[in-house]
This record gives sequence, structure tokens and C-alpha cells, in this order.
Amino acid sequence: MRDLHVHFFGCSFTAGDELSDEKWFPWKFTEKHDVQSFYKKRRTMICDWDLYQFENKQLAYPNLITKLDSNIKTTCYSLNGKSLRRNIFDIIKLVEEGKEKVDCIYLQIIPLDREMIFNECGLYDIQLRNPVELSKSYIIEKLKITSTENQTLQDAMDMYMIDAYLKVKGIPFHFLNISEHLTFRKEEIYSATNDKKDNFIFLSLDKFTNILDLEYLLKHEDRLLGSHLSKEQHQLVAGQVLNHIKGQFK
Repeated sequence: MRDLHVHFFGCSFTAGDELSDEKWFPWKFTEKHDVQSFYKKRRTMICDWDLYQFENKQLAYPNLITKLDSNIKTTCYSLNGKSLRRNIFDIIKLVEEGKEKVDCIYLQIIPLDREMIFNECGLYDIQLRNPVELSKSYIIEKLKITSTENQTLQDAMDMYMIDAYLKVKGIPFHFLNISEHLTFRKEEIYSATNDKKDNFIFLSLDKFTNILDLEYLLKHEDRLLGSHLSKEQHQLVAGQVLNHIKGQFK
């Protein structure tokens, strides 16, 4: 098989958050914490955040794929907290700039409650359910007019648009589901369809034939403290995605 260049987009699930915590946050394994207290303490810790995310990515499934098959060159654009819209922005940027060879793209389906913001500092993402001081006033006002159904429907339209864009470009593209976020979106779309006068069933994500759904393989009870995939789960995803890639380029 010829060398393939496969690009991965997503959030902390694909960036491998928590995978290097034994080095960076050893107190996590000696102190008693729940999800909330773990993240609260982690936010107070001083560390090289860029290096932390880099080391996590070395242990995450995109990099593991290259280790399993050197003919497949992977690039991971995932970051903790990255929104769907920002991932789409980066995909379009990758394709339109034409600097990299692109044989295939995978976009991990990420959680809701995230929004891409552009200001004088550039692009960044906010998490509506986890306000930070820099954007707290904006988030408070945003929450007054934002519902889960609204976020779900906007995300569904974004998914349709990036899918259509890449079809026009002739680039093999797949959504990758490695958590409960696809199921949650489907349930919210059906809820909006059943409860409201307007019918949103045309946005049903069941229509996508290019979703690699691995949720059923990844038990929630096997995840790490912060709800991210364990090293063993990343290895499992790497093997499944590798087989999926090989199946496309026989």
C-alpha cells in the first residue's frame, strides 16, 4: 500500500487528554477526587500546557496508527475544548491552503456547549458550561438564549455543510464517534421534531453513511477520572480506525 496521509480533527478525546497525567499530575493517583474536583484542581496547577498536550498526543490513537503501520502518516489537529465550528474552520483551512497532502479526513464528533470565538487575539473556544473569567459575561448572556436543542440543530447543520464541502472536493471523509455525543445529538433532534411545530427530521444524523461509530466498544466505566479514553481504549480505537483506513484504500 502506498503512503497515505490521514488527518484527524477533534477535541480532548482525540488529543489524548489525561494520558500523561502520571507525569504531570501525580496527585491525581494519590488523592481522592471526583470529576469536578479533579478539573478544579488541575486548573490551578502551573504547567507547560502546550507540552502537556503534545505529550498526550504522542499516546493518542492518531499517533498509535502510524506506529502500527508506518505507511500511514497521521496528523492530529485536536485540542482540548475545541469546538465543532473551529474544527470545521481548520479542515477548510487545510484543504484550501493546499500545503499538505490529504488522502483522508476523520472528524471526531465532539460534545455540545462549545463555541468558536474570533477576536483580536485570533481564534479560541469557549465552553458554555465551564465559564472562565475572560468570557464569563458573554457566556452568561449567551446562556439566556441558548438551549440544548438549538445547539444540536446548529451542529447538525454544520455537519451537513462540512460533509457536502468535502464531497465537492473529492476528499474521503468520515465522522468518528468515540463517545456518547452522536447518540445524544440524535435524541435531541428527535425530541425537537416531536415536541415542536417545526419538523427537524430532515437533519437526522441517521442519514450519514460515513460515520465510524465505535461508541459500543468503549465502556464508560473504563474511562479515566476526567471521563476521557484510557490508554487501552486509545489502542482499541487505533486498531479499528487503521482497519477502516485499509478498507478504503485496498
